[in-house]
Amino acid sequence: MAIVILNDAAISELLRGRAGPVVRHLDDIGTRAATLARATAPRDTGRLAASVDHDVSPGGATVTLAVSADTRYALWQELGTGVYAGRGPIRPRRAKALRFTPKGSAAVVFAKSVKGTPRTDFLFNACSAAFPYPITRLLG
Repeated sequence: MAIVILNDAAISELLRGRAGPVVRHLDDIGTRAATLARATAPRDTGRLAASVDHDVSPGGATVTLAVSADTRYALWQELGTGVYAGRGPIRPRRAKALRFTPKGSAAVVFAKSVKGTPRTDFLFNACSAAFPYPITRLLG
């Protein structure tokens, strides 16, 4: 009969330690996903693409990988707004009309409502392409 003694600390370090293979593997996946997301992010000023990053966080019994974009409007680009998000047209709250200047135009436009912005799914699509595992969308 053989006796096997497991070194719990060494196993934990392999699975969840900063230099362990699990954390390195997830960091590689996160790097690929963030690179794909930057390449496919909607472009106007480039701020959205520049804000894409990833983070691997070992903690307790889990290791979490997050790929995110850190701009105020990243969620609106990802999931869409107005009718494209299933919320109906965008209407003014405190005025009679919306006022904006379209891209590439100097003219100011007034509108009673606008449809909104279609979803781009740039983060979800990048993660789906980069992750070798099934992923689930938590929002939208």
